[in-house]
Amino acid sequence: MNYDGYLGLAPIYNTQGPQKSNFLLQLKEQGIIDHLIVGIYMTNNAGNSSNIKFGGWDQSAIAPGHFLKMFRTFSP
Repeated sequence: MNYDGYLGLAPIYNTQGPQKSNFLLQLKEQGIIDHLIVGIYMTNNAGNSSNIKFGGWDQSAIAPGHFLKMFRTFSP
């Protein structure tokens, strides 16, 4: 069996065959999110917290003096 990520967060391609296992696509098709985006927020070891947001990102969650870094996936 081929896996596309624990939560199906891999890019969606027409040549991959059935896409029903893609977690983000399921959320979008159900109207829960509008965009196929995942935001990951991590703090330093002293903060001991991390968050994941599906469908977008929170500009207010970015610490002052830091910038949003985006990574676009182009292939599996």
